[in-house]
Amino acid sequence: MNLELSTGKITALMSGLIILLTFLVYWQLSLLSENYDDQQYMLNISGFSYDLNQPNTKYKLVEELNEISGLGFYSDSTLACIQDEKGHLYFYNLEKNKIIREEDFGSKGDYEGVEIIDQTAYVLKSNGNVYHFDIFEDDIGEVSEIETDLSSSNDTEGLAFNHASNQVLIICKNKNDTKNFETDDFAIYSIEWPENKFNKTPAITYSNEKLRHALDDHDLDKKKHLPFKPSAIAVHPITDDIIILSSVGKLMVVLDQSGQIKNVSPLKRSVFSQPEGICFDQSGVMYISNEGRGKSGDILQFQPLF
Repeated sequence: MNLELSTGKITALMSGLIILLTFLVYWQLSLLSENYDDQQYMLNISGFSYDLNQPNTKYKLVEELNEISGLGFYSDSTLACIQDEKGHLYFYNLEKNKIIREEDFGSKGDYEGVEIIDQTAYVLKSNGNVYHFDIFEDDIGEVSEIETDLSSSNDTEGLAFNHASNQVLIICKNKNDTKNFETDDFAIYSIEWPENKFNKTPAITYSNEKLRHALDDHDLDKKKHLPFKPSAIAVHPITDDIIILSSVGKLMVVLDQSGQIKNVSPLKRSVFSQPEGICFDQSGVMYISNEGRGKSGDILQFQPLF
């Protein structure tokens, strides 16, 4: 009986070791497969360059923002943040490296994008709902919802203000078509600002085929970076280029206003553990947030290289 028990323990131990070794081999191969030339980690946006190898500053976030899922520029030293569990808007001061204000705007839910436009906050939920409210000195205004054709099947993940078209852009992680529009392409939907009216047809589309060609043109491994599932979107404040992050596949894509792919850049897993938010300040400094994945979340700052 003792022999049988010992044999069972040995079998279980060996199985555990095999699983562990398999994981370590896969992890090591994953690291090796992303060892591109340093130049391939340089993001070029119409005269602005960003070295994605290493951020200029890394802000380690408090536990309340471990699940940070959206990022927006608010002021010179403060970013607006949301997380994917609470209906709270956080104002994170970079100089003080702490939350300086917190506003409760809604019930618990999966909130994924935030943008601030002229002291009005726009917040995106993963089911396609968009909420907006004014930000006052010590309070917020009434929360209103904008009707869209998007749903949980779209898994909406990112929100950005396109100052070139006066539209709030919405990007989908999964399904790209709606009940009123069918497409096989990636689609970016929009809300007219300040009318807050949802457009039933996409503002911008771009194809998977063109994305595959762009990966080939930049000598990037398609098997590693596809499928492309957007997790965040922003519009460069100076060049008007549209920047899209994909946490799955660790890729950044740059589009022009017509949807043409201008650039693609890989993202190092050691730097971008789970990139879910992106924004720029008025001078072109880029901020990207990582969800914590069981540990502290962070915000990365990338200064442009001229």
